[in-house]
Amino acid sequence: MNFTPAVFLAVFLAYCPQRDPEELKRVAVVSVAAYQAQQTLLKSKRWPGSEAELAGAIATGVIRESGLWHDTHDGSRIGRAGEICLMQIHPTNPAWKLFTSSRKNLAGTDLESTRLCLLTGAESLTRSARHCLGKRYFKNWRQAMWTMYHYGSRCWLSPHAYPRTRTMARIASKRWVVTEEHERLVSEVLKEEDNDRTSTKQATSDRESEDERP
Repeated sequence: MNFTPAVFLAVFLAYCPQRDPEELKRVAVVSVAAYQAQQTLLKSKRWPGSEAELAGAIATGVIRESGLWHDTHDGSRIGRAGEICLMQIHPTNPAWKLFTSSRKNLAGTDLESTRLCLLTGAESLTRSARHCLGKRYFKNWRQAMWTMYHYGSRCWLSPHAYPRTRTMARIASKRWVVTEEHERLVSEVLKEEDNDRTSTKQATSDRESEDERP
């Protein structure tokens, strides 16, 4: 199944139902960020599984690590060891350095912060998967990947990782039903992103014009 932003939204709302309009909009932002993170990792061609499995891994990370809690998303709540954002990125995890200048930029409910968080999580999962395959976990690399993602040190088949492995497989294999409401919510997020990009370009153009004046 092709995981569009609307499909990600269907997944997140199935596992973490929401009724409040503002919360629905926030989850739509997460869905767009999840799609963008997936596409970035697919372009790198380093993820060892299928496209659907990568989507399942990203969605599972959000659902299992943070439950999509608002206070975890906005950064006001951190883990006991200093983990931040929806993917609970540990302070010792260096993957964020590929995408931003500060780990603090991963926390926030805006699209860019959310994208950085999920992209860092997806990169970490990819590194873990490739490392565990290199340790000859050919059959059980998915469970070994989740173990390494959680503990951060080595590959082994932790019981803690088994539920995440099952959730990932379930999300990747299911035919998700997308509604008109899902499509509408995602379209609004994408429209806001386009408007923000246009405003940024216009502001940059205005500054350049001012600099060129005698």
